[in-house]
Amino acid sequence: MRVISRIGVALAFAAISAHADATPITVDFSVHGGSSGPLAGVTANGYLTYDDSIIPAGGTGLGTADILSMSFTWNGIAYGANDAYQGLYFQAGTLTNLSIGNDCGSGFCQIGFDHTRDTWMLRAGYYDDFMYAIPWDCQCWASVFYGTSEFSVREASVPVPGTLSLIGVGLVGIPVVRRRFGRELVPAVV
Repeated sequence: MRVISRIGVALAFAAISAHADATPITVDFSVHGGSSGPLAGVTANGYLTYDDSIIPAGGTGLGTADILSMSFTWNGIAYGANDAYQGLYFQAGTLTNLSIGNDCGSGFCQIGFDHTRDTWMLRAGYYDDFMYAIPWDCQCWASVFYGTSEFSVREASVPVPGTLSLIGVGLVGIPVVRRRFGRELVPAVV
């Protein structure tokens, strides 16, 4: 009986710790190409996902890790989490500013310096702007075009308790019920 109790306790702790993992949070964003430039009037939507463990201690500051996934298509080119640099800023545990771009380093982005590929950056929250440059034929600086951006955080869904959790709680409960009501009410588990 002690073995079963210990197994039940171990399963219960495993189930509880599995639910203590970070929760994925998805952010939807959209950009608009503005009123001038080669992509004027074009709107594109995307999303990115991060887990809540990147929120800094105390809830305020820059996120501490990379995003888990991203999907965004601009000017016919698809971008994922490995194609863009991101900055997520939190205030009191809530995402307030989002910055992503495909030609960025730590703390900065450059738009239009590489004339061989599309470059873009969106800043949503504080600035709500979108900047982009597309490839051109000359060996010169690119024109940078401006538009707008916005984002919204999807509501996190509450996970349904897993089967393992329910089994663990049931196994932990068997010895308690047997002690409380007597051995005749609960048959021994082999």
